[in-house]
Amino acid sequence: MSLNRLKYLKQILFLGHGGSGAYPDRRTIRTLRLGLVAVALATVGVTVGTWQFSTSRPPTPPFSPKQIASPYPAPKTEIRGFQFSHTEEGQPVFGISADAFRIQHQKVGFFRFGLLREAVLVNARIKLHVARAMPGPNFQDKTATAPDVAGRYRVTRPLNLNAMATMATGRISGFRAAPVTFIFLGETGAALSRIDGRQALARFKDGNLLIDGKVSIAAGNRRLKAEQIVLQPESGTIQVPGAYVLESENGRVTGQRLITDLELNVPT
Repeated sequence: MSLNRLKYLKQILFLGHGGSGAYPDRRTIRTLRLGLVAVALATVGVTVGTWQFSTSRPPTPPFSPKQIASPYPAPKTEIRGFQFSHTEEGQPVFGISADAFRIQHQKVGFFRFGLLREAVLVNARIKLHVARAMPGPNFQDKTATAPDVAGRYRVTRPLNLNAMATMATGRISGFRAAPVTFIFLGETGAALSRIDGRQALARFKDGNLLIDGKVSIAAGNRRLKAEQIVLQPESGTIQVPGAYVLESENGRVTGQRLITDLELNVPT
């Protein structure tokens, strides 16, 4: 910066005299000083206002790992201490009690699909009413190798949680339950048999129940243990795809692959 410009600024700020060059009068200098003071005050005001605005905003909560992992929002329907019973034509069909009930997007592998919804039951106890199947003139059974086909116990109605549509928006494709207990009640209301497992998975499209994880079945004085079973409620058939242990009045039997019924009758 030149020496003349430095002297010029000195005269503006401090009303100095002397040196070469022409200087503005006192009115001009006063106006310039007021302008500089106004600019300084405006700068301070903007800085203070920006600081107050930034400190008054609530901090943005961090995303939890669960929120980041799931592309869909958390389900809105969740009921603690869940109790539900369903009847058709005045006859009881099934009853459910669970520590919690909620609706979520159906999980397939590692992914969840927004258009598919399933019910989730925590620590579920499901009671299904069954009756003996009576063969009609057009009677056919998909599992003819199962014992006592004509007189086997079956559920009175298909298990379909869409009966609980008042608690969820839209249709439900199936349900998951963990852990789970199924109790089958005969015509008199007495327990016919019981199945316990770590978890159960049902898809209403095919009607079957997949139960796995240390599965235990009790029917009278008979006991069946396996790692996994497939229950077909509408036909009253239990399929064991792997190893099993069956204990009955006839002793203890172990083997691979078994087809039996809700009373644990085994073909001879």
